[in-house]
Order: sequence, then C-alpha cells, then structure tokens
Amino acid sequence: MTICNALFGYPFSISNFYMRKINTIKPYSFALIILLLASCNGYDRDKQIKQDLTMKAKEDVNFVGLNFIVRNRNVDIWGNCPTLRAKHNVMKKLNTIHVIKGVTDRIKIAPVNIDTNFSVKQLVDSLLAKHPRCWAQVINKNIFVEGQVKKEQIGELLASIHQKVPNRVLIDKTVIN
Repeated sequence: MTICNALFGYPFSISNFYMRKINTIKPYSFALIILLLASCNGYDRDKQIKQDLTMKAKEDVNFVGLNFIVRNRNVDIWGNCPTLRAKHNVMKKLNTIHVIKGVTDRIKIAPVNIDTNFSVKQLVDSLLAKHPRCWAQVINKNIFVEGQVKKEQIGELLASIHQKVPNRVLIDKTVIN
C-alpha cells in the first residue's frame, strides 16, 4: 500500500498524485495570466514599452538622434540616423520587443550632432520614460517637453525635470490628456 493510497485513497504513487494536482492547476494559472494581461490597460502597456525602449536607447549609440512615442502598442519613431546601417540596427532593436504591434518609421539618414546637450537629453529622456506619449528636445539652454501627458502627472513631471536640470529653461508644449 502506497502513502497516497493510505492517506487519500488513490491507488497510485506520490509523483502521480502531484502531477494530477499540477495538471489541475495549469488551466487556472493560464486563465489568471490571461486575466492579468487583459486587466493591464493600454496606457500601462505603452509605458512599459517606452521604458524598455528608453533603456535600449541609452545603451545603443544608434538611437542618439531619435525621438519616439508609444500609442496603443504602436511605436512612432523619428529623427536622424547617420547611416543606413544605424537605421537598420535601430529597427532590428525595435523588433526584439515582441509586444509592439507596429512601427511608424520616420527616420531620415542625416548627420547627427552629439554636443553638450547630449547628456541633458539622455537625462530628460530617462525622466520621460514613464510617459509613453511624450518626448523632449534640448536646444541651446532650452528643454522643450512635447506630446501628451495625463493631467495628474504634468506637475510632477515638470518638477522632476526642473529638479534634475535646474540651470535650463523648461518650456512645456504638452497637451493635457
């Protein structure tokens, strides 16, 4: 007589007992995962995609002259890449993010200037990573924040940029969502 048979009345071994329990749990866990994905709204998914893209952009020199926003899992990317190969590498990097539905490619092949504003641009972009429909341009001593931001987040966003980069003029050109 096995332990399972003695304790639970099942005429099979412990491993079969656990396998039956696991097979019973699988459909429920799959349904739970589907429910969690469905409950995650589009804005949160877009935010996760933008954060992932921002991290990739910090690590890859090919993203230097580019801006991007995310709306409904579609990425809109524009700006300048120095070579066709750099543009190809950017598009290849975008294709590694499987949750992206589509990419609107408005990248031009043109010279890219890396000047004193580059580090400020990267810093501002990292602050904008939580805002999928927002981007920034840094021109001279001015930071232009553009795009769409939720009404309750605009104050915090502008304050965080001003705190990190206090010696720059911050120009808000966003549309309140």
